[in-house]
Amino acid sequence: MKRWAIGVGAVLILAAAGAGAYYYYFAKDAEATSEGAAALTAAATRGSIVKQISGTGAVAANTRETVTAGKSGTIAAVNVKVGDQVKAGQILVTFEAADDYDDQIESIEDNIDRLKEEIEGYQQSYKEATGTENEEAAKQDLQKKMEDAESDIADYEEDLQDIYEKQSEEEKAVTATIDGEVTEMDIEPGDEVQANTTIASIVDYTRLEFVTSVDELDIPSVKVGQAVDITLGAITDRTIGAAVSEIAREGSASNGSSSFEVSILLKDIEGVKAGMSGEAAITIESKEDIVLVPVNAVVAIGNRSFVRVPSAEGGTTGAAAGSGAPPGGRRGGAGGTAPDGGGFPGGEAPSGEAPAGGAQGGGTAPVMGGAAPAGDASTGTGRQAAAEGTAPEGASAAGGDGAQADGTGGEAPAGEGAAAAGGEAGAAAGGRGNMADRLASRIDTLGGELVEVTTGLSDENFVEIVSGLSEGDSVLVPIAQGTPGMGSGTEEQQTQIRGTFPGGGAIGVFPSGGGGGGMGGGNFQRSGGMP
Repeated sequence: MKRWAIGVGAVLILAAAGAGAYYYYFAKDAEATSEGAAALTAAATRGSIVKQISGTGAVAANTRETVTAGKSGTIAAVNVKVGDQVKAGQILVTFEAADDYDDQIESIEDNIDRLKEEIEGYQQSYKEATGTENEEAAKQDLQKKMEDAESDIADYEEDLQDIYEKQSEEEKAVTATIDGEVTEMDIEPGDEVQANTTIASIVDYTRLEFVTSVDELDIPSVKVGQAVDITLGAITDRTIGAAVSEIAREGSASNGSSSFEVSILLKDIEGVKAGMSGEAAITIESKEDIVLVPVNAVVAIGNRSFVRVPSAEGGTTGAAAGSGAPPGGRRGGAGGTAPDGGGFPGGEAPSGEAPAGGAQGGGTAPVMGGAAPAGDASTGTGRQAAAEGTAPEGASAAGGDGAQADGTGGEAPAGEGAAAAGGEAGAAAGGRGNMADRLASRIDTLGGELVEVTTGLSDENFVEIVSGLSEGDSVLVPIAQGTPGMGSGTEEQQTQIRGTFPGGGAIGVFPSGGGGGGMGGGNFQRSGGMP
């Protein structure tokens, strides 16, 4: 019994410490920001939004070809020089003819001429054989000789045709493969070349591209054909239109991450030179004629989005009124009953202000990691607070059902206390809900009322509002301010509220086991207990 009493005492001490830390880091900031201007009013406007990925790079020629000889031989003539503009198919150099083919052709032609002369002699003898004693036999013999000679001529002519075909199949000249400018050529007439000898280099400067690298996390959003705006350091009077033409299939790794080369074809090349450096902005998504608000006006709570609008009673444009709670108060009220009795009622919260010192209890089981008091309204926001933690051996954290009730009269119940043995999931969920509830209360200190919206496309300046606001509606945009020694300041708190809690993400998503005394998302850096 004595050991149990010591345990309860330790829990109460931790709970008090947690409440003190919460007040110091959140309530003090609320008091500081309420002393001066906390927000400015902006109107939802209709316009367009463009989402882009940017990267640096340089201009390069899109088409570049190296022309080789393709065969061994001797260069007979060179028809172009460096700087000349050439067309595809234009002859660059020619080769000297092969001697063996010339000799073969000459020999065959001589044989054909000889056979033709023999046929003429046979024809003359055939005429002279008429009227002779052996006329018939002589004519038959001459006829056969003429036929044989003609057959030989046909064979020679066939051989000659084969040689001509072989000559035509062999490259007598090297031609340009693309349109462009000759940038390199070191061949002269009489040079002996091999098949892989470079004859010339040709570059098409009419097709220029910008080459940049895109991080592996962004490359899935890049597609061929997407519009790109190119800004070159050497050309300051205009932005050059372009489009993605090629995406590398393999990336290059550096410092634990990979990047992929992206080629972008320029549409306007006036004044552009290969080698110029600049920046490319690839448009991955865009929308026009949509409702927009400043990005700082949108607050994420869990998977929901909200904006603050001036209150119906006039609101606070540029200053937080009192605690920031709407008239009628938010979530003050009784704090429940401690196991030994001694519950401390929090009272009602008139006109948006909650009395200091909410209920001290709210559950019967000690909470690991420190328990925040359920029903605590000491933040000055008029919003009910609740415990967040892990209850050992079946006991649940304080802050059960009803902890998030929004009483318009200024009073809300603090919950039912501890869950039954075994730790019901509802109790834990209630604790998490109350954690988000307290942080949402922190938002209220900046003035106005929260309105839920559905968001769409966004960039670093604006967010698309799909539903929840109309064009012309006013929203409150927080401005940076704070009092030295009073906490983190409005701008930093807004950043934290929007989702920079270590390990937790947006409001309502916290590190597992984080209790009231060790919230992983506020100014504490550890979860599950006091630092």
